[in-house]
Amino acid sequence: MKFYEKAWFMWVMMVFFFPVGLFLLWKFSAYEKKTKGIITAAVLVLVVYSTTQDKSTVSPQQQQIVQTNKSGDESLLHKVTQPKPALFDVRNNSDISQIRHGQEVIISGQVIAGNGKKSGRDITTDFGASESQPFTIQDKNKNEITIVMGNPLPYSLYEKSITVKGIADKKASDPGIIDSYSATTSKRLKLAIVEAEIVK
Repeated sequence: MKFYEKAWFMWVMMVFFFPVGLFLLWKFSAYEKKTKGIITAAVLVLVVYSTTQDKSTVSPQQQQIVQTNKSGDESLLHKVTQPKPALFDVRNNSDISQIRHGQEVIISGQVIAGNGKKSGRDITTDFGASESQPFTIQDKNKNEITIVMGNPLPYSLYEKSITVKGIADKKASDPGIIDSYSATTSKRLKLAIVEAEIVK
């Protein structure tokens, strides 16, 4: 009898490389067909269980969903990151220099430009592209911040005082107007709050 036909080798393969172990079980072992079926089912259950456990070891707080813009090859990419920084509230203390990229922010101000409605204008952000018309709010310290709504609004926000919550993006860019040469230019934004929603 060759070594690979022996029971001990079959069990070693079952532990370290189960497809070979299962092949040897069915090809060379003296077990009854019913016993082989039970062993096969048990091995497959263990494999499925260990696979699902591996996926669940990444906590939801360590996953950040990153969408590439419409010209990208991938529409959705799950990226493992460090846990998100705590929510940063600048409604009363408007020191926006402390805001970090990717941080969730609550901010208040008056809408001084734009309206928040859909316009077909793409703002390219580090978290995807949005067709929501961007607008600018000015806080009590005269800081001007670009806001990109997560969902376009059916009404205008112009000249309203609002509070929004969203993700700080220090890599966003806004397409400029088409110049006389029919070339569209992009302007890098100092700070944008993207995927924003109005806080009631």
